[in-house]
Amino acid sequence: MLEWNDQFIVGMKNGDADAFEQCYRILSPTIYTAILKICRNRDCANDLLHDTFLDVFDKIATFNSSNSFIAWVKRIAFNKTFNLLTQVSGFKLVNKLILN
Repeated sequence: MLEWNDQFIVGMKNGDADAFEQCYRILSPTIYTAILKICRNRDCANDLLHDTFLDVFDKIATFNSSNSFIAWVKRIAFNKTFNLLTQVSGFKLVNKLILN
């Protein structure tokens, strides 16, 4: 079983592909479950998980090591999820107004 190690952060900041892979393998089940609890749609949760880790990998250089990495990843996931839900519910509201 894989366990989280803060050295993965150093590796990712240095562009180590293995560190990125380990990060995804270790954290993706937890992040997926958190997203799924909010959006309640497996396809949507998979898309958001993918987008979350793309952002994590893209923005790893901005991560402040004095903070919790897992909390940072969860915050990215939650923001993406809530942004999508806001967009979707706004879209439904517009459709209801047009149809009524």
